Amino acid sequence: MVPSSLYEFNVMPFALANAQATLHVLITTVWHDIISAACLIYLDDIILHGKTVDERNTHLREVLLRLRDAGLVLHIYKCKLLQNQTLFLGYILSALGVQPDPHKISRIFEWPTPKTSQEIRSFFGLACYSWEFIHGVTGIAAPLHRLIEKSRAFLWTKECELTFAQLKRAVTFHPVLSLSDISESAREFILDTDASNTVIGAILFQFTAYDEERAITFAAL
Repeated sequence: MVPSSLYEFNVMPFALANAQATLHVLITTVWHDIISAACLIYLDDIILHGKTVDERNTHLREVLLRLRDAGLVLHIYKCKLLQNQTLFLGYILSALGVQPDPHKISRIFEWPTPKTSQEIRSFFGLACYSWEFIHGVTGIAAPLHRLIEKSRAFLWTKECELTFAQLKRAVTFHPVLSLSDISESAREFILDTDASNTVIGAILFQFTAYDEERAITFAAL
């Protein structure tokens, strides 16, 4: 600090409390009018999309030009161009839709049998990452949820073992969720709901132009 001005960082240092907010301001300033239309950005991760190679190349050129004009640089070894699928924020994205990262799914499938309520909570903490891919997951997991209630003693029964195995199978053999189509020619979205005394569930899906029903996401409470 000097009498007439303040020192400024040339680059963002680690561990500053406002680092993410500052980065968000930069991102929205540089790409504010093409976010969603041409790219998706989370912090310093940028993913481009396009229905054709030409459209994707146009988006790539626009993003790179704005990077150059803003004085920003990319690490070439971290760039993947013209991919049919890519890993983004823990999910595999492709023309088919969205699916969980196989590495995380394998960790769930290999999880050992819980011996305490805390171990069940840890399993849920990892497994819930993929629950939007499982129809009726809350109903399936109900016996394990009861075990983590504070008023209950931990007692691992045959029902719990079957539930644990069923959850791991459901996570492993999950469907690929379709991407929503919001174009002018797209079919309408349909929300299918159901409820029982203990569970509320829903499926958001959309018909394709060929009358194929495709699930976009599952939800349950």
